[in-house]
Amino acid sequence: STRWLYKFYGKDNDYNSWIKIDQNTSLKPGEGYSMKGTSGATAIGTTFQNYVFKGLPYNGDFTLPLVKGTGYVPANPTGDVDRLIGNPYPSALDANLFILDNLSTANGGTNTNGNIFNGALYFWDHFGQKDSHILKAYVGGYATRN
Repeated sequence: STRWLYKFYGKDNDYNSWIKIDQNTSLKPGEGYSMKGTSGATAIGTTFQNYVFKGLPYNGDFTLPLVKGTGYVPANPTGDVDRLIGNPYPSALDANLFILDNLSTANGGTNTNGNIFNGALYFWDHFGQKDSHILKAYVGGYATRN
């Protein structure tokens, strides 16, 4: 099912900035997406969901804009933006290197152009037994790495 495939690039703290995608949507290197599983309770290890990832491993530099007032951020010329990042390829991102590459040298990073973001990565964990796709019924939270 492609019903629950989304990417995010929009105004800071705007839950309505999720963008629907499907199996034919191209993602840029480093552009993340959200994918929910099927409904119903299934014990881990007894039934498997088939998720197919197609693409070549990518281990190069990722360049994704975080530009105020552009892209998917209409009527937000000066406000901050958020972007869901990840690696839609079968390879990993180095969280420590990502943080250092996007922090200024004055703040202990390697970026000579200044801070790109605040240095915090947020990871959502949905750990509840609630069988729902309704936001207010979610049981989970964010872990932060900085």
